[in-house]
Amino acid sequence: MTDQELDVLLAAWKIPGPSDKLHTKAMAGFRASQPRRWPRFGRILVWAAAAAVVLVCLEAFAQTLQSPQVPFVVESELTTYSPDGAVRTRLHIQSVTENARERMLSVTIDGDAYATLRLNASEAGHSILQSVHRLARSLIVGPQQPDPTRADARIAVCGDPSCRTLGDWTMQVDRSTCRNNLFAGEETILNHTTAALRLELPSALRLTAWLAPDLGCFPLQVLVEQRNPSGSFSVRERRDALKITMNRN
Repeated sequence: MTDQELDVLLAAWKIPGPSDKLHTKAMAGFRASQPRRWPRFGRILVWAAAAAVVLVCLEAFAQTLQSPQVPFVVESELTTYSPDGAVRTRLHIQSVTENARERMLSVTIDGDAYATLRLNASEAGHSILQSVHRLARSLIVGPQQPDPTRADARIAVCGDPSCRTLGDWTMQVDRSTCRNNLFAGEETILNHTTAALRLELPSALRLTAWLAPDLGCFPLQVLVEQRNPSGSFSVRERRDALKITMNRN
């Protein structure tokens, strides 16, 4: 048989197709599995539970990073003002100091519960990130030997005119006197002697803080002023300590 004859024979050979029963069984073996879909309400519950777990973990982590007992708690009132001198926002603050760095325990904005919640969450996150940063730095570069005579004082100020965010004013001071080259005088506040530090910024702002040496350089009073075109200053933000509660062991 020649190749041509073989080709003709193969072309004429018809192979019967599979039966319907065999085709059904074969296709059943390759049936694609459908993805499991959670009801919308179920997905909301899952995300809510995950968020709750994260918040609990963050709170527990923050508690492990924070000192178990603080020597004192200061209650302060912070007020921001509009350019015309009218009160813009008033806050009530409870805070402490750790190694000359102020840490907010709670902040309440009068008449704005949502902004209060957001500001407290932001401040808690800031404290956690600072603790993690210090821990990471100690692991990478090794434990640092701090200068026993110097401290980096952190003073919380408003980050915007309505004080929906908080910023930092950080400076190095003498640990025993709370003074540096910005020293501008002394004043007694709530029976505590304070050192006034004053800094004028290029943005036409002047910041003055009264730090108490016997309270770890805690700021018992903070004043933020705006320079006017005439050269005078108007108050933009003012914070005054109202009460100091000493914790007795």
